[in-house]
Amino acid sequence: MNETGKKLTSSKRQKLFWKILKVSVAMLLSMVTVVSLLIYLLMPPFYRSLQRNHIEGVLIEHESLLTETDSVRAEIQMMLDILSRSHAGFSIFDADMNLVFEHQPIDINMNVDLLLGNLDFLSEGSEFELRQIERVQENQATQPTIVYFNYETLEGHRTVQIRIPTQPLDDARDVILRVFPIASGVALIFALLISMIFSRWVVIPIKNIQKITTSMANFDSRELIPITSHDEIGELSNGINYLFEQLKMSISILEKEIKYVRDSENRKIDFLQTVSHEMKTPLASANSLIEGLRYKIPPYRDNPDYYLEECQTFLTKAITLTKESLKLAELGREEAEIFNLKSIFEQCISSYNVILLSKQISLSNEIPEDLILETNLNLFEKVLSNLYSNAIYHNNEIGMIQIRYDNGHLTIFNTCTPLEDEAINHLFEPLTMASQVDFSTGIGLYIVKQLLGQLKIPFQFTPDRDKAGMCFILELNQIIKKSEDMS
Repeated sequence: MNETGKKLTSSKRQKLFWKILKVSVAMLLSMVTVVSLLIYLLMPPFYRSLQRNHIEGVLIEHESLLTETDSVRAEIQMMLDILSRSHAGFSIFDADMNLVFEHQPIDINMNVDLLLGNLDFLSEGSEFELRQIERVQENQATQPTIVYFNYETLEGHRTVQIRIPTQPLDDARDVILRVFPIASGVALIFALLISMIFSRWVVIPIKNIQKITTSMANFDSRELIPITSHDEIGELSNGINYLFEQLKMSISILEKEIKYVRDSENRKIDFLQTVSHEMKTPLASANSLIEGLRYKIPPYRDNPDYYLEECQTFLTKAITLTKESLKLAELGREEAEIFNLKSIFEQCISSYNVILLSKQISLSNEIPEDLILETNLNLFEKVLSNLYSNAIYHNNEIGMIQIRYDNGHLTIFNTCTPLEDEAINHLFEPLTMASQVDFSTGIGLYIVKQLLGQLKIPFQFTPDRDKAGMCFILELNQIIKKSEDMS
């Protein structure tokens, strides 16, 4: 195992559960701390603002009633009724800011009977005295919120000072400080539970992905990763499955290409071996004739011109085999070209007119004038030339050749005795017909098959329906250049 693998193995202790636990604890503790701090700092101003607005609203609502009061006693009683629920203390001043009355909120530690006894002047029949009630010492850590309110009565202008107690704020802050450790502990417990659930929810699919990808890497299994969710893990699984399918497809294509190249190389080797073996016969025959002529051995010395001509025939056949072999090795290096099929076909067959006339073979050419192809022109010319020469050399005396085009198929027909299927299969092997036909090397159809394979043009070689001859059919749909493609 390399160093990277060792590092990954050694760091295996850092499991995803602990990472999720750390993140969850940090997140929940931060949330509890921030929320508690915000409540601790923002509650006092919000509380004061809320109390101030509430008291001002209540006083404005009862302002008309305060204005209509006919005595100080009624005014004070109404003010006590208005502010009783707020537990607020208040002081009433006249227009000259003289204290008319002062009230302190009830403290739970104060004797309530004593406070009520100080308010005997509010009873019916008692006389009101302009005096101050003995103040109760305020035991508050913070100063109260002060609200001033002005109104008019029958007695004159009044200003009331309202003191809103802040003791609830202090109590609330003490509660927050005492609750914070408990909330932190609950947050830790929740963080542990969330980490266990979330890590199990995440780790199990990841372990499944890891297991299957290991099998994929070793090609031990054809199983794909199951898609159980549509989140990022599901997308990752889908991506890995797609990558594996593409990898298998690429490997399959490469294997086919390797097999094709291997087969092609084997065919070339077989072809060269066959050609070499076939060339031995004419070369050996030519060598025997030359030796017989050189040493004047009978019957060669009796008719030297005849045997020289025979020797030339053998050498010509060997040279032709060599040229065809070299041409086959050099073909296929040019780029695709656009050309008119009928024009190219007429150029290819022009050199065979003399042979056509000598064998009295009629020709029917039905290729359309506007049929345009796009492929390797040099290879396609070799195919047409070999097929046309094959149709001539294997035709009957006073026979016929028909060139037909129909729905993407080019058919080259020649009159002859139809061949059996077994014989047709052997025709595409090299040097099959060399001994049967004059002027034939026996590799024409083999070359045609190789060239059509390079051009990727499907073909058929079959007897005619009327059994009057043989048809060589080319499928040209893949290389036909349509008019809209040329615009």
